[in-house]
Amino acid sequence: MDSLETIQKLQNVQNNIKIFTAVPMGVLMILYFFTYATLIDHGLTGFLFFEIVTSILFLMALIFLNPLSFALVKLMYGRRQPYQSILQQLSPSSIVKPADQLLQDLQLNDQNSNSN
Repeated sequence: MDSLETIQKLQNVQNNIKIFTAVPMGVLMILYFFTYATLIDHGLTGFLFFEIVTSILFLMALIFLNPLSFALVKLMYGRRQPYQSILQQLSPSSIVKPADQLLQDLQLNDQNSNSN
């Protein structure tokens, strides 16, 4: 497997993680929105408190979704070759670049580190 395919695979896995975590959280937050009034009317403060806390956690997870999904990708592929060598050079902000541009950046970093 060449480097471009490896980068594309890592990006694809990260995108799948983002989708499969963000969609259920979004659906639950929409459902929570429609149940807040009912919980208040019926005096079910325990459930209301649970929904408020989980909504805040979901919102924080959505804000930090890219770093969280990158950490999961590193956990899943961090010890496998050829992913390990590429993941060591990537960061959550760099993996979102297009694969061909990311490959060029990695090759430039390799050339710069070899020349020093």
